[in-house]
Amino acid sequence: MKGKSFATEVLGELIDEVIDTNLILKFNTVDDEDEGEVQDVAPMQQKLENYSQRFLDAILSSLDRIPLDLRAIANYLTQQTYKRWPDSEAVQGAISGLFFLRFFCPCIASPKSFGLRDPPLHCSKSLVIIGKVIQALANGLLSFKEQSQLMFMNDFLVRNRKILDRFVKLVSEWPPRTTISTCRHCKIL
Repeated sequence: MKGKSFATEVLGELIDEVIDTNLILKFNTVDDEDEGEVQDVAPMQQKLENYSQRFLDAILSSLDRIPLDLRAIANYLTQQTYKRWPDSEAVQGAISGLFFLRFFCPCIASPKSFGLRDPPLHCSKSLVIIGKVIQALANGLLSFKEQSQLMFMNDFLVRNRKILDRFVKLVSEWPPRTTISTCRHCKIL
């Protein structure tokens, strides 16, 4: 239950805002072809970048509030991964997978399953797109070359790569001794 209350604390307000403002993010995808063309996507592109950054910032600023149990698991996973694959990319992938693929992005894409509000379908689709952007960043992608409708988000991926890498490294430190201010103002940025 610690993860559920943590998810609510970190992402709940933003998810509520998406639902309360009736956010619709729609780009020409295979799924949307039968619904007609979107005329002016520039405002939606700006909204997607804005919300993606706000969700990412909420996650990054949660470093000092991550439950100790989750941080201990991250530390153990780091140690075990490093024993098997002494490569920092493997460790980054394992921790990113734990926090983003298994926790934050599913919470964004399916808030009801985390005890948060059940969004209407159009808001749910918007949250899935935001989750997809955050997950691409966590996966280390620097380009949406396979998804041309999201290529405008490539700058977002590049711009946030180092801070996310630093967050992933700091989240698995044991005992925890860093805060997001350490992460935000670290020398590698």
